[in-house]
Amino acid sequence: MKAERSFAFVGFAIVLSAVLAACGTVMVRDGVPNAQLASVAQVADLPGLRSWGDEVPSDFRSEVRRRLPNLPNLAQRAQESGGRPVIE
Repeated sequence: MKAERSFAFVGFAIVLSAVLAACGTVMVRDGVPNAQLASVAQVADLPGLRSWGDEVPSDFRSEVRRRLPNLPNLAQRAQESGGRPVIE
């Protein structure tokens, strides 16, 4: 019985140390090196890919059509609930 307890304690200690080691690591993130470049930075070969939640265009549909001209019109005959299309 004493051996089972010590085995459980060692197992618990190993799991706890692994969890604490994982929480202590720091992931290096390579952001935009210059704050002035952040507003004009683009993903290579994908212009217009970046967008931010705080910059919602006044006419969202026309902005989507402008950025994605080859996207087909979706949910044209969808039922509406509260003025919004219901997509199933």
